[in-house]
Amino acid sequence: MLVACAGVSVACGASPATKAASAPTLIVARADEVDEPAEPPVQPRTEPPPPNPFPLGRWAGTGVQGDGQSWPLEVDLWTTRSGACASVRYPSIPCAATWICVAQSSDGVLEAREELTEGHDRCIDGGTMTMRPVDDHLEWQWQGSGQTARADLTRVK
Repeated sequence: MLVACAGVSVACGASPATKAASAPTLIVARADEVDEPAEPPVQPRTEPPPPNPFPLGRWAGTGVQGDGQSWPLEVDLWTTRSGACASVRYPSIPCAATWICVAQSSDGVLEAREELTEGHDRCIDGGTMTMRPVDDHLEWQWQGSGQTARADLTRVK
């Protein structure tokens, strides 16, 4: 048998009929009536994310606008998670920007938008782009304010 009494181990108080005599009253419970302590909840197993097939690192290439103008670009891609994911420099213009990743599709295409950090008077701010890894390079496409551009980026060693 177990004795239960709000954490007191000996006596819990007098019964109403014996208040004057004040004999201790014990509350006794059978073992099959006592709640078993609850087991801690089982935490779901979290599998590590699959390896990111998107190649991170430093990339460079020549961007070509829809009107034929071209310029070099240098990209440091550090993540594919949503939020700031890369920095880019257009040294010959000169402009610089942060790329904000917004999505990665199941077929490996990374979508981002560009936020200029330098050269607001020389480059278009807020363009959107896609990048797709193909073999050992990245296919990059950009569009904004009626303009388009594309580049084939290779890894810088």
